[in-house]
Amino acid sequence: MREYQVVGLSFVGYLIATATNGMVFQGGYVSALFGLNIPLFAAIVAGLTIAWQKRKRPVEPAVIDHPMSQKLANHYEEAGLSDSEIAVFRETMAGASKNIHSLETTVNSSVELQDILREFDTMNVIHAYFKAIVNEPKRMTESAPFLYEQLPNMADLTRKYVIITRHEVKTADTYLVLNQAKDALAKLAATIRDEYAAFVHDDIEDLDTTVTLTKQQLARHASMHDAQTAANAQPDAAPEEKEDK
Repeated sequence: MREYQVVGLSFVGYLIATATNGMVFQGGYVSALFGLNIPLFAAIVAGLTIAWQKRKRPVEPAVIDHPMSQKLANHYEEAGLSDSEIAVFRETMAGASKNIHSLETTVNSSVELQDILREFDTMNVIHAYFKAIVNEPKRMTESAPFLYEQLPNMADLTRKYVIITRHEVKTADTYLVLNQAKDALAKLAATIRDEYAAFVHDDIEDLDTTVTLTKQQLARHASMHDAQTAANAQPDAAPEEKEDK
């Protein structure tokens, strides 16, 4: 029963109580208590309704948006994750995905936010960081600050920034808060970029080593090729003339 229904029932009860006060019908005296009981009953129903609506509901676990593919299951198994670790990982990454989606929606709605985050290539960095964590799920604990603090904070900060920028009247305090928010966003974006660089540092080192070795191999090959070319370019020695006897 909705609140407006309870109020209507109470009002009807009040009218009935007033109309039946002191009236006599065949078979006996109709007491006004009949009418008075209706608003009393309505009040009881209203109280029970409010108590039911405010009851403490059990917290439902986060739902993974998409079923896990066999390819992904094999990837987690190869990474050495147990079933419980897989569940925690998927739940955490599902939450991160929602934060990224929320952040993108907010940033796309504000040119100012786009300008702030473009300097640090923030959205591309965040997507790359997310992918890097998925590729190495065992290292999720290393990225805990990003997943549990930085990413949610950035999503919340940008959302509140947009709300304040849409205020029709802005005071000096408003502009002060907005400037502070810009500074905080810039620092947060720089931190995320640096932590992503640290997370993939080993990959970069491996690539750098591979590039160095490849350059050395190419240099040796080029040196050998040049030497062979130079040798082939030398003219053959002229045959010795035989002395006339």
